[in-house]
Amino acid sequence: MVWNLVAQLLPLAVALACIPFIIQLAGVARFGVLTLAWALIGYSALFDLGLGRALTKTVAEQLAGDEAVIAPTIWTGLAMMSLLGLIGAAGFYALAPWLAESALGIPEALVPEALTGFRLVALAVPLVTLTAGLRGVAESYQQFRRIAGINAILGILSYGGPLAALAYSATLPAAVLALIGSRLLGLAAFTWMVLATVPGMRACGPVTGAVQPLLHFGSWLTVSSIVGPLMDYMDRFIVGTLMSVEAVAFYATPFDLVGRLRMLFGPLAGVLFPAFSTALAADRPRAFALYLTGLRHTLILITLPVLVLVLFAEEGLSLWLGPEFAQQGAPVAQWLAIGQLISAMAGMPYALLQAGGRPDVTARLHLIELPVYLALVWPLVGAFGITGAAAAWTIRVFIDAMLLFFLGNRLIGAPLRRLWSVVSTGVILLGMIAGATLAEAPVEKAVYFISVLSGYLFLAFHRLLEPGEIDRLLAYLRTAH
Repeated sequence: MVWNLVAQLLPLAVALACIPFIIQLAGVARFGVLTLAWALIGYSALFDLGLGRALTKTVAEQLAGDEAVIAPTIWTGLAMMSLLGLIGAAGFYALAPWLAESALGIPEALVPEALTGFRLVALAVPLVTLTAGLRGVAESYQQFRRIAGINAILGILSYGGPLAALAYSATLPAAVLALIGSRLLGLAAFTWMVLATVPGMRACGPVTGAVQPLLHFGSWLTVSSIVGPLMDYMDRFIVGTLMSVEAVAFYATPFDLVGRLRMLFGPLAGVLFPAFSTALAADRPRAFALYLTGLRHTLILITLPVLVLVLFAEEGLSLWLGPEFAQQGAPVAQWLAIGQLISAMAGMPYALLQAGGRPDVTARLHLIELPVYLALVWPLVGAFGITGAAAAWTIRVFIDAMLLFFLGNRLIGAPLRRLWSVVSTGVILLGMIAGATLAEAPVEKAVYFISVLSGYLFLAFHRLLEPGEIDRLLAYLRTAH
């Protein structure tokens, strides 16, 4: 967890440094199209159809049993994902003309660049799909320090690469090619890691007997793999359709910035997923203890960054990208930051349900939420622009979190009162952060920050931290190299 956090802080610093120069070199409209290309590459992970997470769970379970079947299982999963990645690449290539020429409000002068850029995105699909599977295998072997190092390099290249490409040729295809290069490097790194970690990988191949178990678990994850990212990325395409690609830039930039908060809680859920899988099968009290610890630590990690974003969104965006971005993007950042706090807490029951062999539950939730989200986001964007898109996303995340907590509690079988201290503390902190949107003058914001900080520290030490936890963390940091 600590290594994941440290490894993601450096790419965040690089992103903050590079984005203003990328906008300067590309222009707002071209940058808006580039953010859509980023979104498409991110969404291409859906073509693993849940097999990446299925590999993580299956290999983690096999490590406690017959290790001889691990390598054939991995090769089978990777072969299936290669085929799916090629199918996805063909689909993206076929959709490129529609996206560039009809679906989005791309200026006519940028259409040729956008068309070439979207077609190049298709090349990244197999790379992203295979990388997801290999990273899942590495997670099952608890290789979190190496994973963190690779992710740090890839995060830096995701912004540094396009910046260097745009400095050489200020065109969208050049920036997209740089993104593809970083994904290719990531695939090579994770391939090397798995070959070096898993015994017998060089001496076997796929086996048909492993297909059915992977598909059984991955089938419901397929739904979540498609619908979940769709609800994360579709809003910017709706903004592009109803407004303009310039509006996409004003929306996607704070969205991606706030989305970096996931580096604080995403690695924790990733670490706990294989642990949940093992504990739920053999030791349910331990599974609940891990669940409660995950919730407590997530709330400790996420609260202050969210408070800072909500209070100082306008000032921060103005210093970073100028007053126009601040005026347009500050309300977006505030809504999304509140939504990220809710999403962070919901990540624990989500991981618990999937580790407990119930991906069907999260998939059904996504299927229910998709039409509700569409019914929210389309009219809210029409009425309130990009702020409406951010509000719709946060409302959807809140509904999702309530349902996940209810269903996760049923799975773990623990009385709700055992979660009450953490959940009630989260509600209190969320209310205090929401109140930060009312502060306007700099003095008001400073006073409010100090007040909430005092309340946060009191709640953290009295309701979230257990005796000895700080000492154990400091001891770990002193001995980690």
